[in-house]
Amino acid sequence: MPKNAGSGRKSRVKSKFELSLIEKITTNGRPNGQPYSEKSVLTYTNNLFNFSKQFTETFDSLEFLDNYKHVLEKLDTSTTSQGKLYSTSTKIAMMNAIIISLIASGQVYSDDIGNLIRNYSIVRDKLTEQIKMIQVNPVDNHQDTSIGVNQSNVLNTVKQEDIFKMIDTMNSKSYAEGIIYNHKLFMISTMFTIHTEFPFRNDLADVRFTTPAKYKEEVKNGTDKESNWLILETKKKMTFVMNIYKTKNKYGTIVAPVESPRVLEQLNKWIFYGRHPSGIDYLFTWWESGKSLSRNNISVLMSTESNKYLGSPVSTTLLAKIFNETPSDFKKMTESEKAELLKKSYLRGHSPSTHFTIYKNTGASS
Repeated sequence: MPKNAGSGRKSRVKSKFELSLIEKITTNGRPNGQPYSEKSVLTYTNNLFNFSKQFTETFDSLEFLDNYKHVLEKLDTSTTSQGKLYSTSTKIAMMNAIIISLIASGQVYSDDIGNLIRNYSIVRDKLTEQIKMIQVNPVDNHQDTSIGVNQSNVLNTVKQEDIFKMIDTMNSKSYAEGIIYNHKLFMISTMFTIHTEFPFRNDLADVRFTTPAKYKEEVKNGTDKESNWLILETKKKMTFVMNIYKTKNKYGTIVAPVESPRVLEQLNKWIFYGRHPSGIDYLFTWWESGKSLSRNNISVLMSTESNKYLGSPVSTTLLAKIFNETPSDFKKMTESEKAELLKKSYLRGHSPSTHFTIYKNTGASS
């Protein structure tokens, strides 16, 4: 049945500012130089217009976005026309609209903590990570390769308590009351102990031992970024500073205070009794030559020795999985569990969704 003339929903009359914003976004285009579709541009500006009504009566500027903390509070309490709180996907769409509009209006991204585009981008990226973790198959760990199958077999048999028992056995065979009977074995047990707290790759190869005063000199000289560090402030306060690792270009310097009493105790024994007497500042070296270990050396030493004690070679990758206690269902995770996930992914130098999926401990009864 034909509609009567004048019936139907009338198009909203857009303000001069909104029309100007549409033109700017269209002209500016995507970061890769490709243009946005007309539909996408209108979606961005319509979303922003509707959201702006919570801050201002007239959509004539983007000033309401300046207080980004207030904007985020509104985003968490805003509801749809059906009265439901915004979904994560809706929040991401709004963040995209805000970021694209700010860039089109001439604002530039910087690493400054007050930069609006940076702050909104951080929130958007976190929300995007949440979507990935919510949508992932709880049993999907990308284990459909021969390497993945082998890792799954180890995860089914080697548990955290097995690693701790192995470390205790190694220690009892290599160290007693300040005397090291087997330098190589005690070094390996120390590496394993560190990995019970930190999901590092084979990055211990580049760790140099230092004091706060000496580290400040490295920073002053601009040479601090050339190595990884273990800074000893006191026997109860040590910090790893990781600059050399696989994803350093994306995640930058990782600052990792040692919090585990067990790791602190082991490191103290190693630092004061196990390190090479030549004065070489690398944390781990070959005893005979004092030469620092390579990443491959660490891989071979840890895999070979764990195979002797556990019947399975355990790599640093497997240790990151064995000591990953993240639950399978992101939607059921507590805030403390989410915080631990963020911490472990930060220490590894990858995204939370990567830690949640690729590095999940899929072992039986994990």
